[in-house]
Amino acid sequence: MRLGEVPADATVHRGAAELLFEDDRVRATLLWVYDSGRFRGIVAGVANRSDQEIASVDPSRFQAEDLVLAGARETLVSPGKSTRLYLVFSRR
Repeated sequence: MRLGEVPADATVHRGAAELLFEDDRVRATLLWVYDSGRFRGIVAGVANRSDQEIASVDPSRFQAEDLVLAGARETLVSPGKSTRLYLVFSRR
């Protein structure tokens, strides 16, 4: 997902920038959903809403029973900039 490559057995759907989370520091929106028989991957855009402070994105704070991988392009996001968050869930 990070490289934009699509596994042979997966389909990719563009998110409509649906709001996933928002507070006074960051805003996360849905960018892409990767679906296959084995997993569902989510790519979210995370924007730093501050014009002065660096925002921290800590993928290790995400927890779910089926979550098998969480990562971010950058974990420190400069004011007014954005990064991508990657979440992969197993399909049981």
